[in-house]
Amino acid sequence: MVIKMLIGLSELQHQLSQQIGHYMDGEEIKVYPIDVFAQILFEKAAQYQIMPFFRGVLNRMNARM
Repeated sequence: MVIKMLIGLSELQHQLSQQIGHYMDGEEIKVYPIDVFAQILFEKAAQYQIMPFFRGVLNRMNARM
């Protein structure tokens, strides 16, 4: 289970890096719309059973804004 969760965290990091990379490279056309991207992240978090961690990160981000 721990290995599955670590793989899931790696997958989320990969997705985020890829999305940010497209912005940094000026390739906005390759970027997912925010609602689609959010859905992808939530599906990955659910698949790898890391939803509590993912929601915690989102809550911390919202609290800082």
